[in-house]
Amino acid sequence: MPDTTAFKQDLVRMVRSPLSLKLLLGAAIVLTADFAWLFSHAEKWDTPSQVPSLFLCELPLLVSLYFLIAGDRQKREIRGAGITFGVALSFCVLSPLFFFILLMTIWETGDRYPNLVALEHFLPICVVVGLAVAGMAWMRGIGNRAPFAKAAGGGAGCFFATSLLIFVSSVSGSGDSKMKAAFLSPSTAPEKHVAAIAACLIRHQTLHPEAGFPASLQDIRSDWRCDSALSDPAGLHGYWIFYSRLNDGSVPGWKDFRLEAVPTEKGRNYQKVAGIDRRGEPLAFLGLNATAAQRGSHFSLQTVDAGDGLRFLYGVRGNVRGYMETHDPLNSPPSLDGVVDPRLLKNGCDRYEDSEIDPKERVIYEPSDRLCFKIEYFPPSGTPADTFAVSVQCMSYGEDCLRSYFLDYDDSKHATAEPRAATAQDPVLLPCETEQGCHDTVWTSSQQGSEWIFIKASFLDAMHSTSW
Repeated sequence: MPDTTAFKQDLVRMVRSPLSLKLLLGAAIVLTADFAWLFSHAEKWDTPSQVPSLFLCELPLLVSLYFLIAGDRQKREIRGAGITFGVALSFCVLSPLFFFILLMTIWETGDRYPNLVALEHFLPICVVVGLAVAGMAWMRGIGNRAPFAKAAGGGAGCFFATSLLIFVSSVSGSGDSKMKAAFLSPSTAPEKHVAAIAACLIRHQTLHPEAGFPASLQDIRSDWRCDSALSDPAGLHGYWIFYSRLNDGSVPGWKDFRLEAVPTEKGRNYQKVAGIDRRGEPLAFLGLNATAAQRGSHFSLQTVDAGDGLRFLYGVRGNVRGYMETHDPLNSPPSLDGVVDPRLLKNGCDRYEDSEIDPKERVIYEPSDRLCFKIEYFPPSGTPADTFAVSVQCMSYGEDCLRSYFLDYDDSKHATAEPRAATAQDPVLLPCETEQGCHDTVWTSSQQGSEWIFIKASFLDAMHSTSW
């Protein structure tokens, strides 16, 4: 068998090296920063605000690191190792109690407290690193027991003193506010939120085609007649809005854009992204939770329900065809009188004044269930006499509708996301709008959400929501 004595001696020498202890202590400092962040955001607990929490949690380790890099060489190593041992051992001794309190706090609600749950999962990692730090510090200082023990006592005292300061500096009432925020639901569905933003962008580009799309959402001005909340990337609770403008290559200028609402916390909607572009067609991506069968050649792309506008179009067409079957199969009716229920034609538009429902003038803001469509019927002007056309225009533009539709005489269906009535010159309905599972040629798998986009969304939202 090979002689392992030399290897063991090298391993012990490396473990006892001051540099190894410094590197491991540096890793512990990084982990402690994450621990302090989760602790300060812990739901249901009154805790210090972010900066005091970070400083107090890091203080014992920073003291240990100071003594490892300052002062006389022999004394600093023993003193630094002792303080490090006292701090790490104190944390490991108290961690089971802390973990038990964590479990008792969240056992009734499960993952509804995302920061507490994340802290519960993260704590065992901290304990493992703490034990490693304590073990390495013990091996470094065991040869000088008296000064090592004295420094270890000082490290333990530093740990308990900072723990007391954390308790004293906790902000009264912060636990209740964090608990309410944890249970707060989005004000609207993410696909409706991005549709409202898209309506603002598309309308402005339609009225000012030379301007193209803006470089960022912050460029949306008040004279665009859009709610200011739509320009905020954190305007939808639990989501972060990513925006980028695109050039399709056909003509110079920024003629398209991409909007994505990405969840910022793990939970029921985690890794389900809502997206939209110039076509105004909301899409949903199941993301990393999708199975291989769901992904196919693309990344689990699903179309969101096109909304009442398309249903109105199909409803009017069905009513007209049913009327022709019972009255005159060879001729389309001259109007919708007696053909379509008048309530279908009103569809809630009577709550608006004519001056308020012009899609090019009205204020765009988040959906508010004020759906309004204008339906027009076009009988045949020649042969064949059994054809007809229907226009369904979105009037409550930017609220609960965005796209307008046109059924042509040849039964082809067209759509536009611009604030006007659709015509036969607009593109026909896309496959993604006629079936739930689709393979969109624009949102290919390489252009859809990866794990990185969720990490970015979570980080940006945390930085935005933190009061430094």
